[in-house]
Amino acid sequence: MNTDMNSYRMTSDAEPREEDLAKLIHEVAIEAEKKSTVAKKALNNRVFQDMQDALKREGCN
Repeated sequence: MNTDMNSYRMTSDAEPREEDLAKLIHEVAIEAEKKSTVAKKALNNRVFQDMQDALKREGCN
């Protein structure tokens, strides 16, 4: 079952090979790491902006 991972769907029709599962898990892990990095950067930016806003409200520059 050398199926392109982008189009692969788990079905009861065919059992995936270990290599296919390993590749799928690897690709999912890479995508999860990328999304995690983006989310962490967004959170850090939000916290920084909230801190800046709080300092302005309190009159601290």
